Amino acid sequence: MPEKINRTQTMQDAHQTLSHFAGFDWAKDHHDAVIIDRDGKIVADFRFDHSAAGWRQWAETVRQWPAPGVAVETTCGHAVDQLLDSGVALYPVHPMSAKRYRERKTSAGNKTDRLDAWALADALRIDAHTWRQLGPQDPLAAELRLLCRDEVALIGERTALINQLQQALLEYYPTALEAFDDWTSPTAWAFVEAFPDAAALLKAGKRKWDNFFHARHLRSYPCPSAALAMWIMQESLIPPVEELGTPDDGQYRGGEFPFGRFQR
Repeated sequence: MPEKINRTQTMQDAHQTLSHFAGFDWAKDHHDAVIIDRDGKIVADFRFDHSAAGWRQWAETVRQWPAPGVAVETTCGHAVDQLLDSGVALYPVHPMSAKRYRERKTSAGNKTDRLDAWALADALRIDAHTWRQLGPQDPLAAELRLLCRDEVALIGERTALINQLQQALLEYYPTALEAFDDWTSPTAWAFVEAFPDAAALLKAGKRKWDNFFHARHLRSYPCPSAALAMWIMQESLIPPVEELGTPDDGQYRGGEFPFGRFQR
């Protein structure tokens, strides 16, 4: 309990040292800032580009006051790094809290960048004595955070590309779409590259199918080529099943093999 009291007192002391309070609404290509004094009077209200020149404008503006604090609706990203580098006391705000602060300023629920920045600035002035300040990150921790953020972005891009591919296959090449469960697998993409459409798949024939699957150690029940033969037959791309082979040559014959998907 004493430790909690001391931590609270530290946050209150830090808040009391602030001379001005800025709300920062960030975007991809520009940012909006509203700065108020201890009485809530707006002393600066401006927008600047997300560029080197824009950040120099920000640094020159906040340099007018001795101890500005900034409230921002995020905890990471290039904007956060630039804000910390500018020497301000930075306070991250949870999106749900930011929404409530915005509702203080308007009953209509209108949302504008300037309104968001003003609401954050005033919340920082009134409520931030209980907020935790975001300090400079350890270089290794900052690097790890950047890598994790990049990984999340790349996963999102991959998911979007897979969705686009699956939609195209559903319309133009359903045989390939039904062949694989996991479209994050390199084998699934290699299959489309090797057999780009149903005609190419049919022309390639069973021997090339077998070579493709064997090279990738792909296993299905009872064999991938048999399943492919069934799919192609159902798409009416090849002759009736009786013409696919005989029991002696090991090729698919009607009724011998159940329908299955490739698992690798």
